[in-house]
Amino acid sequence: DEAVWELYNDEETMLPWLPFLCPMPWPAMQKRRAFHRSEYEAKRSLFLDLVDRGTGQVVGTSGFRTINVQKGEAEWGCVIRKAFQRRGLCREAFEV
Repeated sequence: DEAVWELYNDEETMLPWLPFLCPMPWPAMQKRRAFHRSEYEAKRSLFLDLVDRGTGQVVGTSGFRTINVQKGEAEWGCVIRKAFQRRGLCREAFEV
């Protein structure tokens, strides 16, 4: 959770595109991550941390929210650390 919190507070990565997530105080991040986990258990969403295989560094997050199985619909999003953008990580995350 701490690595994702640091990512969400990285202004170079998050702004100006995601101002509602940055900056994010630690208690808000804990609440957000707990919500993600409870929504996953209820099969309404799925959020994953994207980790560099070589270094173990969290380079982003990706996931589906608002999953509606009956309609076959879901909203997908991806946040990639600025230094790792433009390398095909969003596509790779989506295809996995």
